[in-house]
Amino acid sequence: MMKQKNFIAAIFVFLIYSNTVNALEIFNKDKYKLNFSGDAKGLFFHSEQFLDMTGEQCDLRVKLNGEIKLYYDLSVYANVGHVFFNKHGVSLLDYFSNTIGVIGVKLGKNELEYGRSFGVIRNALNWTEVFPIFNSDLGYTNTALGHVSSNLITFRNKDLFGFLKGFNFAVQLVTKDLDNNYIRTLKDSTWGILGSYVSPVGLGVIGAYAEGNNFIKYDPDEFKSFSENPAEDDKRAKQWLTTIKYDAHNIYLAATYGESHRAVRIDNATNNTSGLVKEAQNLALVAQYQFKFGLCPSIAYVHCKGKNINELGSTYLFKYIDVGAKFNINKNVSTFIDFRINFKNRPNQFGLKIDNLFALGISYKF
Repeated sequence: MMKQKNFIAAIFVFLIYSNTVNALEIFNKDKYKLNFSGDAKGLFFHSEQFLDMTGEQCDLRVKLNGEIKLYYDLSVYANVGHVFFNKHGVSLLDYFSNTIGVIGVKLGKNELEYGRSFGVIRNALNWTEVFPIFNSDLGYTNTALGHVSSNLITFRNKDLFGFLKGFNFAVQLVTKDLDNNYIRTLKDSTWGILGSYVSPVGLGVIGAYAEGNNFIKYDPDEFKSFSENPAEDDKRAKQWLTTIKYDAHNIYLAATYGESHRAVRIDNATNNTSGLVKEAQNLALVAQYQFKFGLCPSIAYVHCKGKNINELGSTYLFKYIDVGAKFNINKNVSTFIDFRINFKNRPNQFGLKIDNLFALGISYKF
């Protein structure tokens, strides 16, 4: 064990003093291109609630990108990514999937792809998902487009067909209703749309909307609605959110606000039932500053507030601040530290993981 730790330490020392390029170009000849990229993280994690994950961890993410140019602006491509863990097959960074893969066709600034990828709701959260190591949890909903999902058809366009530079949009549809990892199925179509605009001065706005029938377990009674009149609820889950950001002069500010309907699953410990929150309000605020010598401190506030939850009324499902920092040693290597300070007392009556978290580690990107 000691030899293994020494070997890992030696590898990271080598990486710190190396200053290599980003992605590894495996093949690039004529009309064919193949690139390999990824990142490796070694960290120490502590939490009283996540006892099985406390301790040293390693996380390796790799991605393979291939492209074949057919004619002028017309090309086909394929992307495959996978995450390797070293502890119980669990990652701090991705609770829903360890594999993505898509195939697509590209014509100018238009792309059409199919496969397992991130939903538009998850994409709209990216501007506030910039904590040193942890995520905001706002994307972990019971719908397909809040995280990684299979059988997605996605159309993307850049610069609004050439009419407005900086404005991009995407339309997404779930075509097949199955997810074996969670023994859940989806009924009827789930779809979403996303639009974003970034100005030359660093101001940007992004918004997304998605709706679809909820994940239904083999026992539908487990997914009763936590509301005053569950029989009258719309059975389809709906979610929208918008994010604004400012990214210029080494300053990064971002704010996300959104609402979801029947998209957040909770467990009510008082009567031992599970259900879906009829309405939830989500908020995330992030502020960062990048110093020239490599240090980037970060502070964030996140909450999810459920409304009309049976006898509980309106209450926070989770609420916390995240304080941390990232230090860029060179283009490829960085160290990080991250604290999540929870405002809600344990045990959580909704079965949510809301404990204080701490992580310290090093990352190498290639």
